[in-house]
Amino acid sequence: MLTLRVLTKIDPEKRLEFLQAMRTFRQLSKGDKHSLYNSVDEEDLYCLLMDWDGQKQLDEYLGSSRFQFFSGAASVLGRIVNAEIITAGEVTPIPNLMS
Repeated sequence: MLTLRVLTKIDPEKRLEFLQAMRTFRQLSKGDKHSLYNSVDEEDLYCLLMDWDGQKQLDEYLGSSRFQFFSGAASVLGRIVNAEIITAGEVTPIPNLMS
């Protein structure tokens, strides 16, 4: 399994515009399994997480207009702090934490 993680820091005065862009991104990305998180400690810090089964699917996504929309919004309205692909050989759920 591969996880795409993109950390963005948005200019405070452009935060509302970024949130509006993320609503559009969510509409464009219907069917994609992604999560966008906002930091509790830094309200202008956001993290996009997406899981992929294989490199080919991830590469196709990285070249897609949907991802270009996200990365363009993040770059214009702030900056991309970190972008990385995390490779996991094995993922073990913790069932006793889930209800």
